[in-house]
Amino acid sequence: MLCRLLLENFKKEKKYKLLKNEYQLLYGILLHITNYLKRIPYSQKSQEMNETSITDKIYPEEYSLANDIYTSFGQTYSFSPSPREIDFLASYLAIANQWAKRTTVSILVICHGSSIATQLVNYVKSSIKGNYSIDAINYDENMQLNDCLELACLKVSTLNKGVGVLIACDMEPLTSIGDHVFRQTGIPSRTISNVTLSSLITLVQQSMSAINDIDSLASGMKDIEPQPSNSPKNSFIEQIRTRIIDKTVSFINTQKAVDVLQTCLNNTLHELSIPYSDAIAVKYICHCTNMLERIIKNECWEYPKIKHFYEENTYLIHVIEHNLEYAGNSFSIKIPVTELAYVSEIFLFEIKGEN
Repeated sequence: MLCRLLLENFKKEKKYKLLKNEYQLLYGILLHITNYLKRIPYSQKSQEMNETSITDKIYPEEYSLANDIYTSFGQTYSFSPSPREIDFLASYLAIANQWAKRTTVSILVICHGSSIATQLVNYVKSSIKGNYSIDAINYDENMQLNDCLELACLKVSTLNKGVGVLIACDMEPLTSIGDHVFRQTGIPSRTISNVTLSSLITLVQQSMSAINDIDSLASGMKDIEPQPSNSPKNSFIEQIRTRIIDKTVSFINTQKAVDVLQTCLNNTLHELSIPYSDAIAVKYICHCTNMLERIIKNECWEYPKIKHFYEENTYLIHVIEHNLEYAGNSFSIKIPVTELAYVSEIFLFEIKGEN
């Protein structure tokens, strides 16, 4: 029922047509609304109704859709959503729609040797799932530089999706290929050098983010240390913090909360063997930042049938609790099992999807 009502609202807005195919993002919206419906009997309605909306002027189209969604749900389930709930959904829709419409920067790897570039690309393709485009050129001793330049132009023309191609190479004389490709083809091209497997993994993951364009990718790779393969994209998370989280909390230090929760998320994903994705980062960090503030305010959510849920998901809750201890200690709070249950639901979708 919830899914049907949500899709009916999306059908009315052509702008959000692509969201219907983004199952993780849809699940994130449904999860939040479902949890809100569960909390209604325990919510402090009078306090919520005194709040005022802040996204109606920042994201007017998203606010209108969020309001329509909650209105249709409210008519079906007999409730009136708080302005804060509508704000949260409007902000989520703004980011989710941008993510769904993303066009990724393609990557061309060029390295000295007969197979190094190909081996790097093959490893990436076998280990990273997602929407990205990548190809390789092996610059061996039998290839002239002019031949390499010509082949690079052909490959870039094939790879380009309209937003440019980033060329990752190892060393001279390959570091100027991006400039040559741009002069010959007119396709936006940038070059980064000293590519390694670790930095290529980071680059591919960052290329899948809706936030990163070719310039931010190129500049971001120059002076940073390679991140682990499941590490979130800092620029993407920073956008989430400023565009969503800052607008849905009252007093908590969001920079501190987000930094702490990124560590908690990374460790949880590693322990559960779940790959990182922007979608799960949005759900986890947005939810948990609001959760930390609720606990500090002593407004913890109840969870229906918590005993049954705990018995069915004991290991998962234990993993989440263990990795959120860092957040609890950082803010001098104890996270109750009812709140852990809501966090667990974020990961249940990922776990069930793999089985």
